Amino acid sequence: WIPDNYMVIGKAQFLKHDFWTALETFQYVASTYKEHPTHYEGLIWLMQTQMQLGKMADAEYLLDFLKNEKNLPKKYKPLFAAVAADFHIKKENYPKAIEQLKVAVVLAKKRADRIRYSYILAQLYQKTDSNEKAFALYKKVIKMNPEYEMAFNAKINRARSFDVNSAEGAKVKEELMKMLKDEKNVDYLDQIYYALASIALIEKDTTKGFN
Repeated sequence: WIPDNYMVIGKAQFLKHDFWTALETFQYVASTYKEHPTHYEGLIWLMQTQMQLGKMADAEYLLDFLKNEKNLPKKYKPLFAAVAADFHIKKENYPKAIEQLKVAVVLAKKRADRIRYSYILAQLYQKTDSNEKAFALYKKVIKMNPEYEMAFNAKINRARSFDVNSAEGAKVKEELMKMLKDEKNVDYLDQIYYALASIALIEKDTTKGFN
């Protein structure tokens, strides 16, 4: 249990943004327990920590090592794919990030992880102007019943990736109108109106778009 306990300590340090201390902890696990499966988890978290500290060259070295490591335990592959995607996002290599996130979504065992990875993947599709894929994935995220804030943002982003030729356009607008009447959204009305305006402009209805 000792290497697992060290990993818990390192993760706590990471979550407290005590990155230099976390770096030392993960380095210790990776170098001390080379025959233990936690060795690989330590390396993945070490890579995450290096990215937080801006040590991208060191993170890339670990990325290349782990990518070609045949002994990487199956249970750590979803985490590695997600961290690799984060690396590529930071490097603004969005096609590579999309490739890794698609792997993470398929391999993730936890429902919460699948939802989070799918949501980030949808954002990347939207960022790279793959609006049809983004729209479909935001719809899937909403159906997965995420926490309220993510569901809200998925609905807003789905509207912003709206395809004028989509048969679901009317449903999206109807949903946004319902959201305007929901008391839970009183602090987010500006975002809802902005999404409605975006749809109006896409539909070339400039009167509604600027009102």
